[in-house]
Amino acid sequence: MYPFLAMLVAIFINYIFHCLEQSSWLKKTLRVNVLPYIFLFMVCVNPVSRMINTTISPKEFLWEVERYRIGYILKDALKGKSDLNGYTLLHKGYAAHFYFYVTVMSHKGIDIALKKEANNLQPNDKVFAQQEEMKDYIVRNYAYKVLKKEEDVVFYQIINPLDHE
Repeated sequence: MYPFLAMLVAIFINYIFHCLEQSSWLKKTLRVNVLPYIFLFMVCVNPVSRMINTTISPKEFLWEVERYRIGYILKDALKGKSDLNGYTLLHKGYAAHFYFYVTVMSHKGIDIALKKEANNLQPNDKVFAQQEEMKDYIVRNYAYKVLKKEEDVVFYQIINPLDHE
């Protein structure tokens, strides 16, 4: 539906452009008829400026910042603002954007890993997680030490697995 609507709008804009370009009154009044191009500029300036504002300097809501906090932590580590060398990110579900940062940091010599499961962690492993499911699994199955917290992201050092007998 939207492509057809876009074609109708484009035909209408093209019609107005040609009317302004072929106007005999404008040809007599102006030495160079720039009005059709001013019209195109006025039609396009608002959508283009909105697109630039949302891609170059996006304004994020609080729930978006929480949602992307791990990405910000990885981005800061990539820029050298924090040290994630020797850490493993625990994240269940879609994580392609995290794989990107992990791969780039690995190429830069930073030892970081990404695991989708929190099982099989070894003593002295350093991990961090944001998802409640992952944090709960660590609390229930491991003796641990909290190294630091950044809002809802918790950095752990695994001491040893708990015996559930």
